[in-house]
Amino acid sequence: MEIKQHNIPAELKDLKQWVLWKFETVDGKQTKVPLGKSNNPSTWSSYKDVLSNLDGKHGLGFMFSPESRVMGIDMDHIDTTEGKKRAQEILKQFSSYTEISPSGTGYHILVKAKKNTTKCKNNEFDLEFYDQKRFFTMTGDVVAGMNKIEERQEAVDWFEQKYFFADKSQEPVHLTPTAISLSDKEILDLALNASNGAKTASLYKGEIGSYNNDASAADLALASIIAFYTQDIGQIERIMKSSGLYREKWVKRKDIDNWLVKWCIEPAIRGLKETYSPSDKLEPFNTKVNNKDSIIKTGNEISKDLKEDFELAKTAPKTGIAELDSIIKGFIPKHVYTMSGETNIGKTSLCCNFAHSVAKQGKKVLYFALEPGVSVIHYVASVQEKTTFYEVSKNLPDFNDNIHYVVSGVDSPEVLIKVLESAKDDYDLVIIDHIGYFSSGGDNYIHDQSKTVKIIAKFAKQFKVAVLMVAHINKQASKKKSQILTYNDISGSAAFKQDSTEVLLVNKNSNGKTGVINVAKTKMGREDICGIRFMENSAFIEGDPQGKVDAT
Repeated sequence: MEIKQHNIPAELKDLKQWVLWKFETVDGKQTKVPLGKSNNPSTWSSYKDVLSNLDGKHGLGFMFSPESRVMGIDMDHIDTTEGKKRAQEILKQFSSYTEISPSGTGYHILVKAKKNTTKCKNNEFDLEFYDQKRFFTMTGDVVAGMNKIEERQEAVDWFEQKYFFADKSQEPVHLTPTAISLSDKEILDLALNASNGAKTASLYKGEIGSYNNDASAADLALASIIAFYTQDIGQIERIMKSSGLYREKWVKRKDIDNWLVKWCIEPAIRGLKETYSPSDKLEPFNTKVNNKDSIIKTGNEISKDLKEDFELAKTAPKTGIAELDSIIKGFIPKHVYTMSGETNIGKTSLCCNFAHSVAKQGKKVLYFALEPGVSVIHYVASVQEKTTFYEVSKNLPDFNDNIHYVVSGVDSPEVLIKVLESAKDDYDLVIIDHIGYFSSGGDNYIHDQSKTVKIIAKFAKQFKVAVLMVAHINKQASKKKSQILTYNDISGSAAFKQDSTEVLLVNKNSNGKTGVINVAKTKMGREDICGIRFMENSAFIEGDPQGKVDAT
């Protein structure tokens, strides 16, 4: 067998990964058998030593080893019409060192890369590829222009995805995107409680035994499950990275930008045949949706809604903080206001200030004062008297009867519905402090919270009542230092983004005396911040432009 030594790359000749091979009959077939063990490098030799023992009975072989990063792609039956077409596509993708196989009907391609799967053969298309425990016969009979071994990780990823991961029976389908926005936690809750929940749980823990220990196949399986619930690439990526499947190669591949998205998440989305559509649509007030309630609106219809809001704003009760009112135009009927901030930042104090301001304007307030350990009467009294908790504790004043309180007995979204329905015609502002109180806790926290938010949003719109909800911030946001919070910092922020008309984030400056309210979302105009000042040992808070100065 003629070997064109001058065509074999020098970098291969420098590696001690060479063996001789010979033809032997195995199970009635002529088979190339190496004179060395593919799993034992001590049986391999240098190129020079092997060449010196080469004779007419043996051929030259190169063993693959992950350490050298040289791997091989083997194509057979390129003499058929389909085989030739496939070979042309593969050669174009790799454009690296390529030999014509000894049979003359195949190609051997050598590249520098790393496999992502343990799969090695695709018998349907006569394809094989290896980076260890196999060898290639070497002849030096190169395809013109392909005599250099190139870095080709991206091409290997493409090759794997097309010929080893993809379902060839799957035809392109037209998908209806998931119609609702779900938080990461909500998606995991749904997936883990679905009929294939056990499979999801196993994958999420990082268990890949069911996939023949093929980590890349497990990646694709989990991505496909998540993609059923959301087609947001960033959200799928975030959930994937929180799983036990996470590996450094997802983010530390210098040769390809974001392997996880390109070769796992995007194919998972393309492979979907259907998407999630909730069957348990929330109908908390037993009302039917008619054509006028269509979610598809023209520009004139949106303009009409906005004009109605500005008309309602003319008589809407004000917050009592002039700069804030200039941004959100007061507490407008039908609007849902979410307020959040760190623990002990002053959220309940602001609720009491808002309630007092609205009550002074002759409007009615229903205050769900459910925050554990808080004496809302002392808070309201200190606001009303503009004094400290100590002073009001000595002598409580007479209270404004325009504020009514719910301090117990409402422990679920279902009970909340009944109370709201009974109060729908009596109040101009409903304050719920805080929304997390209606969750059963644990893994269901985000799901329960989202359900409650939707109930409240529907109540506000249907009965034209302004609602202010207090929400917690997430764990990541609680670690922020000297940064103004945004609505991404709210725990379960997806629900609040979708169903809140306004989002207010309370921030206290380092001096402890001033702060800002960041209006992170509003339907009434611009997003902005307003300054506030806190009274020491009191719930009283007033507007103060100096708060914005101190925040910078």
